[in-house]
Amino acid sequence: MSAKLLLLLCIGARVTIFVATEACFVMNGEDSWLYFNSTVKGGDVAHYKLKFASKKDNGLIFYAQGENRDFEALFLNRGKLTYFLFNPTDYGTGSTYGVYIECTKKISKNYEHDVEFYRNEEFKTDEGITYYKSGIKLDGVEFKKIGYSEGVDIEPQFFLGGTKENITTEVPKFKGIIKNFIEETTGQIFEKATFEQDIQACEKS
Repeated sequence: MSAKLLLLLCIGARVTIFVATEACFVMNGEDSWLYFNSTVKGGDVAHYKLKFASKKDNGLIFYAQGENRDFEALFLNRGKLTYFLFNPTDYGTGSTYGVYIECTKKISKNYEHDVEFYRNEEFKTDEGITYYKSGIKLDGVEFKKIGYSEGVDIEPQFFLGGTKENITTEVPKFKGIIKNFIEETTGQIFEKATFEQDIQACEKS
């Protein structure tokens, strides 16, 4: 039997994932980063889950991009977890369909947090009306924006903990641990990066 136990429980189109082992990465906040050449289909809808414990108030946790200057990021800014989806029009003019959500409460440094972040997730009200939402769930508390972000063009490849070159000095590379990263709609578990730099494995408890 494989050391990994993966149980997929399908309820309609929904997939619930139980992972018995951990993929855990230690990042030094200076030059550590992971790159995954993911096979997850890019597009309007995605739902990610992970756990993290940070040693700093600022740091890039997740970053992906696509054509037409679209990009998506999860990061810490002054201790607050923030989700940013930038989705401009094709020519970069006029309105955008992006999302910017910042959690109201600061994280606790050196404490393990459970996080979900998602875009264009369908849900129904008690009255049976269908809506869409994008946002973050931090330790069970949800911060969301109602509405559909049209024409999202995010490629399936992504970075964890930083990128090869810093995107901005305001959000440096992440220092701490990131583990159990999955994409819920497809059931994909991200354990082995395509490329990595200065990554250490977590100590087994």
